[in-house]
Amino acid sequence: MPGTRVLFLLPDDNADNRVEHPYFPGSELNVKGNVNAVGTAEEPIVFAAADPGAG
Repeated sequence: MPGTRVLFLLPDDNADNRVEHPYFPGSELNVKGNVNAVGTAEEPIVFAAADPGAG
């Protein structure tokens, strides 16, 4: 849907996230197929970190 924002959270600093996610301690998006993300110039679909200061 145009204007959709998909935000990825940083790992929790107080937890041992390597137990739950041994290769990447944070949010991830696994796609087994296709992503059909159709936005517009006025309403793009955005994939970004939930924290604007994150890398």
